[in-house]
Amino acid sequence: MSPRFSANVVRSLVVNGLLLGVQLLSATLLARILGVAGRGEYAAILAWPSFLAGFFSLGLPSAVIYFSAREPGASRETAATAMVAGLVPLSMVIIAAWFAMPLILSAQQAPIIAAARLYMILFGLSTLLWNCSLCGLQGLGRFDAWNVGRLFQPILWIGLLVAASWIGRGDSRNLSLINAISYVIVAPLIFLSFHRLAAGRYRVEAPRARSMLRYGVPTNLATLPLQANQRLDQLLMASFLEPRVLGLYVVAVNLSTLLQHATSPIGQVLVSHIARLQDPRAQRNTLGQVSRISVLVSAVVGILLFATAPLAIRVLFGPKFENSIPAVLILVPAAAIYAVASILESALMGLGQPPALLRAESAGLVVTLAGLAWTLPRYPLIGASVTSLLSYVTILAVVLWHCHRITGIEIAEMLMPTRADIKKAVALALSRRSIVPEGT
Repeated sequence: MSPRFSANVVRSLVVNGLLLGVQLLSATLLARILGVAGRGEYAAILAWPSFLAGFFSLGLPSAVIYFSAREPGASRETAATAMVAGLVPLSMVIIAAWFAMPLILSAQQAPIIAAARLYMILFGLSTLLWNCSLCGLQGLGRFDAWNVGRLFQPILWIGLLVAASWIGRGDSRNLSLINAISYVIVAPLIFLSFHRLAAGRYRVEAPRARSMLRYGVPTNLATLPLQANQRLDQLLMASFLEPRVLGLYVVAVNLSTLLQHATSPIGQVLVSHIARLQDPRAQRNTLGQVSRISVLVSAVVGILLFATAPLAIRVLFGPKFENSIPAVLILVPAAAIYAVASILESALMGLGQPPALLRAESAGLVVTLAGLAWTLPRYPLIGASVTSLLSYVTILAVVLWHCHRITGIEIAEMLMPTRADIKKAVALALSRRSIVPEGT
């Protein structure tokens, strides 16, 4: 790690702190406005469209990060190629989802299915532009612009959410439409920011498209089990269970995933940073230190969140959501484990090793499928939570093994923070100065 890396992580941590507050406010408002069943309906509307739009991007946003970092002078060509290449499969899945939505949301009423169809169209098309532009900024290392861009949609969404509630439009269908509109508004603004900072010309290049797909498709195949591990529980609940169960579970998930805001900036900066390093020794040193600090941060934040989660459920979401407390007490340790695994996965992407992600997430998916098949019909809340915990432990184990195999770093060296790591983690939280020696 270098002074620039440390400064980018700190700035991203600040923005993630703001995003954490916005996410918590959004989750609280949605729960208070919609109630348990309405919160479940809202989650059902968003669940399948967001999953399908993410998977059928073919991993091109990840390729934009990697190729923009490697060839910053051709970043406009990279973004344009990704947008055009991604539009074809996305259009096909939007059409297919229109006809399939009554089947995959068979437990939901017709108005909820209609809202999910509309959300698929608006969200899918706008996030293609939004993702490619944001990922271009991330790959270029323009983290100030990237961090500002990440704030646009959440802040706009909060304003629209409050306004909709104030004028009496606060039902699940209207709020899902307003959420999609927020992406439609923000996507062109993010693109303008990327345009101002990018280099090259906007043209689609077939050789570049092939190279990006060779990188992106394995990443995307890894994304399928990754997204399934993170979302399959909610997707199946949306398809087969009543909205009330999903509403309780989503609140537990929302609270547990707040932990990611403390650690995700490290992984987000790490991809492009490691991709730019040429010395294998520097890559190994960076990987080891970042991994140990992520373990430390995840443990501290996880303990705090575990201790305060029951009170937070009662105070923020209300007594109607108290039944979600046992689930959140299982999901918080699961989120801490996965936070470390996701940072190591980012390192593997920076090393140009998407197939390693595929193997790790596939192993976790096997656990997820087996666990949900048995627990979801019997113990939907607790069963889904325990399944997530076991799946994330499996993913972390496989990712650690791949990092060891590729770089030669010992597993203990990635997991056991030293006194120096503690000092550097504190320095990272308090200062923008370098927290590691120069040259790495």
